[in-house]
Amino acid sequence: MSTNHIIETVVEKLTTGLNDHCTDYGFEKRVKSKLPNLKLAVKALIGNVLVAESNYSGKGYASIHLDKNWYSDSTRYKTKHSYRIFVERAYRGLIHLEYLSQAKAGVSHGSRGLYLTRYRATPKLLRLFDSKSLIALPVLFAGQLEVGETIRVQHTYQEQVPLKEFDKYGQPKTRTVKYRELVEYDDTEQTNQMRHNLQLINDRIATKWIDLELSKKEHTDLVTQMAEKNKQNFKESPDDYRPLMLSKRSLYRVFNDTEFKTGGRFYGGWWQEIPSKYRDRITIDGKRTVQLDYSGLHPHILYHERGLELGGDPYQVNLIPSKNVEDADGFRKFIKRCFNAMLNAEAEMTRPPKASKGKPKETLGHWGVTWKQIVKSIRERHPDIEDQFFTGAGLRLQRIDSDLCEAVILAMMKRSSEIVVLPVHDSFIVHHGYKDELMAMMLGAYCIKYGNIPLPKASEEMVVEMTGVPEWDSWSSGAVDCDNLADLLELAETVPSEVRLNLFRTTVH
Repeated sequence: MSTNHIIETVVEKLTTGLNDHCTDYGFEKRVKSKLPNLKLAVKALIGNVLVAESNYSGKGYASIHLDKNWYSDSTRYKTKHSYRIFVERAYRGLIHLEYLSQAKAGVSHGSRGLYLTRYRATPKLLRLFDSKSLIALPVLFAGQLEVGETIRVQHTYQEQVPLKEFDKYGQPKTRTVKYRELVEYDDTEQTNQMRHNLQLINDRIATKWIDLELSKKEHTDLVTQMAEKNKQNFKESPDDYRPLMLSKRSLYRVFNDTEFKTGGRFYGGWWQEIPSKYRDRITIDGKRTVQLDYSGLHPHILYHERGLELGGDPYQVNLIPSKNVEDADGFRKFIKRCFNAMLNAEAEMTRPPKASKGKPKETLGHWGVTWKQIVKSIRERHPDIEDQFFTGAGLRLQRIDSDLCEAVILAMMKRSSEIVVLPVHDSFIVHHGYKDELMAMMLGAYCIKYGNIPLPKASEEMVVEMTGVPEWDSWSSGAVDCDNLADLLELAETVPSEVRLNLFRTTVH
């Protein structure tokens, strides 16, 4: 039985079960005219958990809105599902039938919903699929799971949420939680054009299969790292839950204001969320890729806006750390992180950006410097743009780099119907054979905007080269003779990326 047929069989089985047992969870009648809607809801609910890899043991969590207002017709962000079918019938019914389990209840603070309810697949649901089908599911769910509005305006807020713990004075402790709200806006010729361009880009991405070429050990390390990052971020930003989901291939743009002057970067692609050390293992239709990066883009833009040229590396400052001085590259990256934080901050910062857990190179103590020294050295390195720090200028610059990103992608698409470009903010991933063309397009887009290139040595600075070839036979349970065609063909049916690519070729092309 094909994987696609297995999915349809499972959806049919679960939908029938929901109808047969509807009286057990609050409904007097079976679904009839709305049966296609119920099947669609079942497919979406199980798809979201079955394609999420967040730990070595298998599947991760998915999130669901339980607020009726989310399913209202009055918003442009409206889901295609109804509350009555999606939540009350499908979600609660599948929990009742023990195919899904609720892992974490959503939390509200006053009238605001701080984060969503999470659910996961139960062993009962997973037993309906064999191991090969579970590997292949991202292909069949690609484009099937909801993306919704592709031009979004989003505001980020912070709330002090009370805890059940108390301090030494008997006062309840609180913690800061970040949450986001989508904001309504009026469409214009500009937003319609951006939405049209995104449709073209997403349609092109849909013609190729994007995957990761990893050994079994590397795959385990990757999903473990992503799970650990999710765990670290949960308390501060609960809805920043980002497991590996290879079915997430559709892009959208997120702006920060209804005038569309800030933000605008592309989000939604799974390749943006994986640890950067694994980006060189991304494949497009089984072919290796390269990543090209605008080096020092934001500082160069700020200088060019004032008719000035930025000489040298913008992140090389006149400050020598008192510790780990031999790690010049690590210190440069730390300065770059601080520089960007100073651009993005809307008020003077009294401390550096918060370090990620387990990354001492992102702390002042690791380098033996103070925050005042860092700020002073960056200001002295950039006196001509010193007034841009601590003004929130970074969000305005994101609008500029996102427009450059769009221009580069569309220009590359016009070159050939075979070219797919995967954006990662101000960098781009392409099939390795298009490296030179991509570099020319990146420099061309910048020249059109500013009349100059971002770096004299762009050809050397921009390239992140391909590295390593994974040990494919690590996916095999037995020894593989690489000179034996039968062994190699059998191995191709075991390696996850090959299984998915072969399925994509038979179902899409």
